[in-house]
Amino acid sequence: QAIIATGLNINDKFIVDKDGKIRAVDGEFTGKLETSFDGNRITVDPQEKAILMYDENNNEVTRIHFYESASSPGKRMPQIDMRIYSSSGVVAHRSIQQPDGYTINSYYENGTFEMNLNAKGINFWKDGQSVKSL
Repeated sequence: QAIIATGLNINDKFIVDKDGKIRAVDGEFTGKLETSFDGNRITVDPQEKAILMYDENNNEVTRIHFYESASSPGKRMPQIDMRIYSSSGVVAHRSIQQPDGYTINSYYENGTFEMNLNAKGINFWKDGQSVKSL
């Protein structure tokens, strides 16, 4: 049996207006939250432990998540992955992680580039080979 109403207000702490907009003082969500079912959208996925962004073609273009650091086994570290797509697939993939400093990896069709910033300085690599250290 459905309850039909033009709105809901519980002590001005949880309000659903006549258009279905919700306002709450505090809350807890235990499932997936999506800004849209398709097209450009943001998803908070508790099972993936990630915030995901999708483009209009349903390609995952950004993932903010945790990964297990090789330098600290058992420790989960934050990481941001970003991808740029063309009609033929992934054109560029950038990854930012923070195990022992900050590392930015870029993967392109024509090679890989990496920059690491830590207490010892800045290091640059191209295709796995060190090219410069400051």
